[in-house]
Amino acid sequence: MRRPVIVLTVVAAMIVAGQLAAVAQPAEMPPGIMWHSLLASTTVYSNTGNFTLSGFERMVAVFLPPAQSNTVYPYNPTDGGKFWAILKDADGTELLRYDLWAAERPAPYWSVDDSWVTDLATGERVQTGQVPLPPGDYTADFYLDSGRFYTFSFSISQITSDDPFNPQSFSFLEGPWRDWGALTYADAEPSNTLYWVIFLRNKGREASKSVSLEVQVTRDADGAVVCTTRPGMSWSLMREWRSHRLELVRPGGVPCAAADLLSRDGAYTLRMTMDGQNYGTWKFNVAGGKLQYTGRTVRGEADPLEFVEGGTNQWWYVRQESGQAAAAAPAATGAQAGTGTNGAAATAPPATTAPAQAAGAPEVIEGATPITVNGHTMVPLRSVFEWLGADVKWVPQALTIYASRGDDQIVMMRLDESEATVNAKKVPLPQPPVQQGGVTYVPLRFSAEAFGATVGFDDATGAITITDGERVGVLPR
Repeated sequence: MRRPVIVLTVVAAMIVAGQLAAVAQPAEMPPGIMWHSLLASTTVYSNTGNFTLSGFERMVAVFLPPAQSNTVYPYNPTDGGKFWAILKDADGTELLRYDLWAAERPAPYWSVDDSWVTDLATGERVQTGQVPLPPGDYTADFYLDSGRFYTFSFSISQITSDDPFNPQSFSFLEGPWRDWGALTYADAEPSNTLYWVIFLRNKGREASKSVSLEVQVTRDADGAVVCTTRPGMSWSLMREWRSHRLELVRPGGVPCAAADLLSRDGAYTLRMTMDGQNYGTWKFNVAGGKLQYTGRTVRGEADPLEFVEGGTNQWWYVRQESGQAAAAAPAATGAQAGTGTNGAAATAPPATTAPAQAAGAPEVIEGATPITVNGHTMVPLRSVFEWLGADVKWVPQALTIYASRGDDQIVMMRLDESEATVNAKKVPLPQPPVQQGGVTYVPLRFSAEAFGATVGFDDATGAITITDGERVGVLPR
């Protein structure tokens, strides 16, 4: 079978992080898809317009009925239960079929670890799993042998650069990413720190954009500020939607435990600003010392085809209003960011008092948490390369990584090989790329310096930084 050891490592890490809390599986529960995993896995790559259902995170299904197979995947297209998705356009034409491989994790969770993609117009298998989609409206319907159990709709838009010498087009996903946010705390244990989780992106020509984000949670009854984000932080947004996890703190900077919010019932308002401009408002309630579900998150009341599943530790809410930062930016400026939901945690670097917009102000490189292999610092390849403005491609059949920035800098590395190719020249690597938990890691210093950046280490704080021109990125710890 396909990468069973790697897959198990991923899920084990998620369980430790509190993202998959095991709960009993009542027989009457209808099947569904974890909302955050659905938003994170549904991806359109801006440079190519290629669409995939296995983007930045594995999809996780819940409450699937029992199935059997001779493999570790009870659901698979060969000898197991059948679990598939059909992608349709606005006219209802069926474009793609995704036959999904799913393995059961702690009940009721099922990890979708692979898919066979078939072009329904030609009947041919799409080996890369990625298909270019033009702008328009689309729907993905998910099926079991018992019938359709979930529906997810989205759109694809496109902007074209105004450079007459390089009129490149960029594709963007539109849909629920911009309106949904979640409050979460590990293991649903109120003594743990409270986080605000949201999907954000940079809708523009630039590969990335640094923004300052601030969140303030107030109690409606008396206007008291319960918690905020740390001041002076900036975040790097890519063109694709990425999940951002913002730590909430009490006034004064002490981490805000969920209990600080849950200790008093009532209505609350969460307001978020981006670069000082209103970005959106989310309303929620606390009753009986618990966060309350509402709308599409209310189990048993919401339509199962559209139910927003957050598991035991994510409470999803819909934006009540949009601020100036959420308005569509003209294609000529390429300066827009959007919104959405939960995902991989990133620990923020120490707060800085400098304005986030100032040259050299540090920004968190989202998703770039390093590991150490044989004494060398390794980082997730996509997060660092994309922060550096490089386009990244992973060719699984060849175990090869391609990264390029413009026409001048082209880097190629192979998994487990001690040499890389930089602009057609062989260069030794201090440590070959490795895979851990389904993530490919590359040597930090080599990867940064290959694109003209420098790496620094602060002995006092332990912070690792990457400097690229006037930009300074901080690795999460």
